[in-house]
Amino acid sequence: MSQWTYITSRQNNRVKNAIKLQQKKYRQDKKQFLLEGFTLIEAALKAGVELEEIFFRAELEKEDKRVSKILSLLPEEQTPLWLEDDLFAEVATTVNPQGVLAIAKARPANIEKLWQESGPLLLLAGIQDPGNLGTLIRSAAAANIAGLLTLKGTVDIFNPKVIRGSMGGIFHLPIVYSLTTDEVESLKHNGDLPERPLLAATPDAPNLYTDELYQGREVLLIGNESRGIPADLEKLTDKKIKIPLSPSIESLNAAVAGSVIIFEMVRQTGL
Repeated sequence: MSQWTYITSRQNNRVKNAIKLQQKKYRQDKKQFLLEGFTLIEAALKAGVELEEIFFRAELEKEDKRVSKILSLLPEEQTPLWLEDDLFAEVATTVNPQGVLAIAKARPANIEKLWQESGPLLLLAGIQDPGNLGTLIRSAAAANIAGLLTLKGTVDIFNPKVIRGSMGGIFHLPIVYSLTTDEVESLKHNGDLPERPLLAATPDAPNLYTDELYQGREVLLIGNESRGIPADLEKLTDKKIKIPLSPSIESLNAAVAGSVIIFEMVRQTGL
């Protein structure tokens, strides 16, 4: 392990880069994102996620068992960065930071390769709540589905709240993000790629999700929490399915609905 580097100035380029990564556009441009907390960073390292930088808060002891655990998982050439407390607070994205934060490298999946994988896919169109997206990622990873696709207009998958909500699931799920409807249409009509039926989950569907005979090649579409599925994307759907609800309840939370259907798909196909 290389010697620790101590940083005391906000003008340090590494610190400035970390602070800028709190902005969505900067994350997208740099293809980097922030991870915070011992459990999350440990999960990332164990999953093989590449960390560009790792920061520790000055008040932590190098002998702290949590610190030692992270250090043992870092590549030999990785240099930990030690930040003064007030400086770490600027970099952190949580109200009560644990004292460790990392910059990770984004690893978007190849869309055509993912389309050819066995197992269902999850397609999200306009999900806005970071908690919903984080939960859907967690459920999709737990169900071991082939991967996740998000359309432009969906909350940034590298939003810190999304990452925390995924509880490490984001490290184990191939993801393609910021697709357009035209790109989805091209995938569906590409004769060189496997055929995948597009199933839309919507409260007004004529078919129950439990009546569908899943083959393990479906793409499950979940739309915006309030507006539902965009009209241009709805035209591409092969079938609409719904979860039966009590007449007193209009709809389910998007994350709950998506999770329920995902696990039914997996239950039937044994994936």
